Amino acid sequence: MNSGRFDLRKKPIAIENLIGNAIQSFYAAANDRNVTIREEIQANLPDVEADETRIRQVVDNLLSNAVKFSPAGGDITVAASLTNNEILVRVQDQGEGIPDEAKDHIFERFYRADSSLTRETIGTGLGLYISKQLVEAHDGKIWLDSALNQGSTFNFLLPPTKTGS
Repeated sequence: MNSGRFDLRKKPIAIENLIGNAIQSFYAAANDRNVTIREEIQANLPDVEADETRIRQVVDNLLSNAVKFSPAGGDITVAASLTNNEILVRVQDQGEGIPDEAKDHIFERFYRADSSLTRETIGTGLGLYISKQLVEAHDGKIWLDSALNQGSTFNFLLPPTKTGS
């Protein structure tokens, strides 16, 4: 992945199904932490030309982080919509948020924002780095919106499957 070389097996996929399956796989972990996952998926989204396994890896990583860093009783919202002819996927939590000084580094390899929660949470610091590489390999974009004590929202855009020629 460092060299930018990894195989992608792209095909048209229904992003709403991928997200729905990912959410289902996290219900137990969220329930164990007394966290609710809400789904806001726009109906009839166009397919995306993507490697289903790799994009699922991105969604799983964002959901995993949201579950780990959400307070008990918190909500996570997973949304997908068509915005400016691109598919926007959003994972929003009610965690403690990410400090301004960490935002520019959050997608770097081995980077972990320093907080009481990250010190107590197991992880390699590679998940967001890998997610960024995978989204960009799909001609997409990933970014963070976050403020201390207001949670974090990780967003990524993917182009829809091209139709016609």
